Amino acid sequence: MAKSAGVKKFIYIGAASVINGRPIKNVDELYQPKRLLQDYYSKTKALAEKLVLEGNEPNFEAIALRPPAIWSPKNPHYDDMLKMAKEGKWVWIGGGKHTLSTIHVDNERSSSYSCHSEE
Repeated sequence: MAKSAGVKKFIYIGAASVINGRPIKNVDELYQPKRLLQDYYSKTKALAEKLVLEGNEPNFEAIALRPPAIWSPKNPHYDDMLKMAKEGKWVWIGGGKHTLSTIHVDNERSSSYSCHSEE
């Protein structure tokens, strides 16, 4: 659809969870996990990313970003999370020792814009 509309560059916002939920080191953008995760969110993000990237052609550039959890004070879930934490209902994975990467929405926006800029 984007190609037929004359779009030259398509930026897909995927998710870091497509990797496999475990820390990875020394990989580049060509890294592909050996299997898809079974949760629907990660699985559908990975399948969509694959379709998007297969669309690359000389006159059509497809890019996939894999941001971690995106946050902002205006996030619709922010108030719920804060309320849960205040009520003692928030549970940290691994007792708070699990590494969790996040990105502020303004930083995600900057990364998307930088992908769009002409070289």
